[in-house]
Amino acid sequence: MVCIQSLILFDRCNLIHLIAFQELLQETWKNCESYTGKHNSEIARVLFPDDVSRGLKFCDEKEALYRKIVAEKTKPLDGLIKLTKWIEDRGLKRAAITNAPKENAELMISKLGLTDFFQAVILGSECEHPKPHPGPYLKALEVLNVSKEHTLVFEHSISRIKAGVDHC
Repeated sequence: MVCIQSLILFDRCNLIHLIAFQELLQETWKNCESYTGKHNSEIARVLFPDDVSRGLKFCDEKEALYRKIVAEKTKPLDGLIKLTKWIEDRGLKRAAITNAPKENAELMISKLGLTDFFQAVILGSECEHPKPHPGPYLKALEVLNVSKEHTLVFEHSISRIKAGVDHC
């Protein structure tokens, strides 16, 4: 048996963000999917290039709606408990890396019953640059003392999958 110290990174919450965007943007013709994987500061500049403060307010409203939807509708996917047990039984290190505001990240992790599962939660807002910049991924490697050669990344957007492959 070969024992390799490994790290598994997770971020999988975009569907609920898309639902929140759709509700707030239903009267416009903006394509919500083009915002996937972007930090709220970037989204604010895209949606309201002439009034970023309005864009940030919009993003705050979207985050509040996101938390409401999470609280009402989120439940673990089938197989999540089995997967987390498998990971824990093998002693694999794990981190959640997200651009979500801290309040959102904590709510989602709690709602999924993963509060004790993750050994680190890395927030894009606490790094010099958010994802898809490599900084948050590299911070997780550093915090958990794991090399990128022994890391598996689960992501939900093309830009972040590419960043994970390029830097982990």
